[in-house]
Amino acid sequence: MEKNDGDFRKALVYHEQYVELRDSMNSMSNEREIGKLSAEFTFQRELDSLQFVNEIRQSSLKKDIENRKQVQFITVAGMAIIVGLLSYLLILYNKKRKSMDKLDRLTRTQNRMFGIIAHDIRGPLSSFQGIAEIVAFNIRKGNLTALEQMGDQIDQSMKRVDRLFSELLEWSLSREEAIPFKRKKLNAQNVVEEVISYYQEVAGSKGISIELEGAISDSFIYGDANTIKTVLRNLINNSLKFTPFGGGISIFVEENGKLVTYIISDNGVGMNEDQVRSLFRKESKSQSKGTNNEKGTGFGLILVHDFVEKNKGRIEVSSTLGVGTTFKVSFPKAKTRQKVAVSEGEQIKV
Repeated sequence: MEKNDGDFRKALVYHEQYVELRDSMNSMSNEREIGKLSAEFTFQRELDSLQFVNEIRQSSLKKDIENRKQVQFITVAGMAIIVGLLSYLLILYNKKRKSMDKLDRLTRTQNRMFGIIAHDIRGPLSSFQGIAEIVAFNIRKGNLTALEQMGDQIDQSMKRVDRLFSELLEWSLSREEAIPFKRKKLNAQNVVEEVISYYQEVAGSKGISIELEGAISDSFIYGDANTIKTVLRNLINNSLKFTPFGGGISIFVEENGKLVTYIISDNGVGMNEDQVRSLFRKESKSQSKGTNNEKGTGFGLILVHDFVEKNKGRIEVSSTLGVGTTFKVSFPKAKTRQKVAVSEGEQIKV
């Protein structure tokens, strides 16, 4: 009984020691677990903290990049607006300057034109001053020869005034686009032959021959008949004016690719280089008397230049003083399927 009791007590002691040891071991294990969990929690918290800081940095960096892009965009847009505004102002300035230059040229041209008109009208009209007294005087004296000469001078003056006003009116109407302008297919040879027929009598009176050489009967131009005839009339009249008695005027018609060219050459007095350069300038007044002391109006070659441009053509001049002058005036060649003018109001297809 005592033995059993003693064993029981030892067993209880052992059991208590075991329980204490077990609890101690469990406590140590729990502490290790808790330490481990604490370490993991601390690590995770630090990791989360680092990630948060990193996210803040990334967000800040992204915003900084976006801000920089916005600043760059605003800068570029502002520069583009400034450049555009400066370009617009430059264009306005150039337009205004061109307008002012054009207005200045027009004013100078207008003043020059008025000077030309006044000069050309004053000459013929001055011949009429005191004409009644002169006529009466010559009648009393029975001087019929003087009356005949006076009649011829009056006739020439009247013709010159009439031509001046005709050319001035034609030029003025052309500038205002009041003259009917209709481009069509024209037979190049027929046009120049018609113009030549106007001047055969005048040429004969000066002993000048007008020859149409090298014409092409099936050559066609595309332009306005009236203005082209005006161009040819003025050029032929100019040659007649400056060609001496017994001289000659030759006219050629030739094709050059997409152009048909009239070549009008004379063996007249010719021009120097300065006269050639200023020939078509409206602000220039370079007039010379013809071989029979004919006076020009100053508008003939101005009309020629304007009408050639209006018909999309071109004109060239070459001249040698004392040898003669050659005008080359070209007009667009008509296409095959365009209509050709036969007579006024009548057209046929070719």
